[in-house]
Amino acid sequence: MEPMQTATSKPTLEVVVGLGSNLPWRELSSRMLLIQAVLQLQKRSCRPEAIRVSSLYQSAPIGPQQPDFFNAAVKLFYWGTAEALLDELQAVESNFGRERVLHWGPRTLDLDILHIVGMSIQSERLQVPHPELLRRCFAYGPLLEVLKEPIDAQTGLILSPEYAAVEADQMCKIDSESWWKTLPHK
Repeated sequence: MEPMQTATSKPTLEVVVGLGSNLPWRELSSRMLLIQAVLQLQKRSCRPEAIRVSSLYQSAPIGPQQPDFFNAAVKLFYWGTAEALLDELQAVESNFGRERVLHWGPRTLDLDILHIVGMSIQSERLQVPHPELLRRCFAYGPLLEVLKEPIDAQTGLILSPEYAAVEADQMCKIDSESWWKTLPHK
């Protein structure tokens, strides 16, 4: 499936963005940060009513000792290039205090382009599908919730839970896909 083209030749991309957070920021918990991130992604979607949000998960971190992560995925439609979306995602991360200090270290907000329907990108700045996607249950599981039959743009294969070499026991579902529409209980 090719991205839709418009009269001005900007593609409408069907994109899955992975969300993660394991550090509070100011007065916001990681969960509240992710709610704010979903709202920011909805504003950037050219079809905000059509976004799909996965369940909310808690997962063990990869890398140095740090708190567990909260993770989710959002499918949205973006009018523009993948690189322009990457720039916007990095600006949102920065607005929520993201600092790139330690590789695989703790972070207030992490937004990754996991998958773009019908596209494969290999550049210095961006790799799509995400190069670690099939090894990270906290990204792959939520992606499967929002994109029922993702097709690997490199191989043409339909990706399924059996296709991924991930450890699902390293994460647990903590809320349904409507988690971002309600404030958490105290």
